[in-house]
Amino acid sequence: MVTASGSMNGDPMDAMAGVKPWTATEFGLTFAMWALMMVAMMVPTAAPMTLMYAAVARKVAAQHNQLAPTFVFVTGYITI
Repeated sequence: MVTASGSMNGDPMDAMAGVKPWTATEFGLTFAMWALMMVAMMVPTAAPMTLMYAAVARKVAAQHNQLAPTFVFVTGYITI
């Protein structure tokens, strides 16, 4: 059987699947794509809580107290 590399040796399953080790670039690009997809899917679902946090932060600021800005809340959510 002819493999993906064109030789007659090797595992036939490797030839069908085109299995080969990832390069660092392929891994990095795949990870970046996955991370961007996760952010794009998860941040909109957190919008109600983000808006609630922003409202609480405004109320706390009106009382001259300190609370982390909303972008810190969202950054923490994305990081976790």
